[in-house]
Amino acid sequence: MSREPPLEGDDDLLLAIYRIGRLMGSRQVSARIADAAGATVTKQGVQVLRALYRFGQRQIADLASLAHMDVAAVSRQLRELEDTGLVTRAPVAADGRAALVSLTPSGRRIAKRIRDVGLLHLTNALQDWDPRERSELARLLSKLVDDLMNTGITPVDRSTRVG
Repeated sequence: MSREPPLEGDDDLLLAIYRIGRLMGSRQVSARIADAAGATVTKQGVQVLRALYRFGQRQIADLASLAHMDVAAVSRQLRELEDTGLVTRAPVAADGRAALVSLTPSGRRIAKRIRDVGLLHLTNALQDWDPRERSELARLLSKLVDDLMNTGITPVDRSTRVG
């Protein structure tokens, strides 16, 4: 595989991507979104609710993948979300060991409010962008995520590495 030299501005692009990742993964941002939605839910709880709202009833492993979490973390969150009446689990008919997770009516209302707050925040941030720019941003970000996921990580020349 050939290694292309970095282009001018690639370092700035990498920094911007890290900043977006930190912002979107921030506990503070999740807490502010949950608070604005009138929900008392952890960051991970927000992720689980968003995934269930967007993709519907799921088995735990599938839900973990959709929420970008590991199965153990999702299982912990599900216990909390069940205790607060936001989700339920039901056994899968074909496999009694597996469970399907779904939003309760209350959980659906909370998840919708969380989604609506997040969308309103994004809409407000992009209010000065024209629709073509917004569409192009969505297309390019999706392409970037796909390309990053499909590109191996190449080590730098080990003779120049520190540590």
